[in-house]
Order: sequence, then structure tokens, then C-alpha cells
Amino acid sequence: MGAKKYPAQYFRALVNVLAVLSVSFDASGSPGISFESALQRAEATIRTDKGARYDRELGSYFFDAGGVQSGMSECLSRHPGPHHLEGFFSFETTSQYKLELIPRNEFASCLAAVYQGRNPPPPPFLPYFNHFRFIYPD
Repeated sequence: MGAKKYPAQYFRALVNVLAVLSVSFDASGSPGISFESALQRAEATIRTDKGARYDRELGSYFFDAGGVQSGMSECLSRHPGPHHLEGFFSFETTSQYKLELIPRNEFASCLAAVYQGRNPPPPPFLPYFNHFRFIYPD
């Protein structure tokens, strides 16, 4: 049996990848501020031209990337909602990144795995942290 199809509105998280932030060793491997403080910085950064431009570029990349939408559908099929995840992509190099999400649970791990192992556009500077939000159902 294949993955259940979900309307495109549920994949708004692909396009709503938000802003730049710095986080602590516990969250991303980068020394610095706490996850909560970094999230506040991300909300401020998205209002910058550079942050908003890269957010759109990254969101478009993942929206068009093969396997992302089907992978998200599979995660939703295996772990039915509702879900509200908050987190960020952490770029330590232009090609090395990971998606950190809270709350940490099986759905969050499944979703993070869907985004790994791809080749997104390089961020405008390093280290770079781009906010991510997933809400299902919307």
C-alpha cells in the first residue's frame, strides 16, 4: 500500500522555511546561544533581505527536490497528526547541514531524515541557521 496523498497546503513547511539563527552545542553543534534564543533571532533575521531571499531559495529547492513530498507523505502515514514542529536547518559548511526539530519524537526524526542527504543551495554565510516550521493539519 502506497503513501497517502495529502493536499499541497499541508506541505507549506517546504516553503515556510524561515530565517537565520545561531544555536548551542546541544542543538546544532555550534557554540553560542540556547535553542530558544536562537529561535528569537531567526524571527528577526527573516525580516532581512538576505535572510528572506535565501529562505525562498531553500524552500523552492526542497519543494522541487525529488522524494521530499512523497517522504513527507510517508512520515504522515506512519505517524498520523496533528503535528506542530519548530526548528531549523543548521549549516556548518556549504554542503553539510542537518534539520533539528522540537519536540523530538518519531515523526520529527522521520521528517528530518526526509531532508537529509540532499544538495541544497549554499547559504549566504557560515555558520547559517534557517528556521523551519511544520504544522499539520493547518
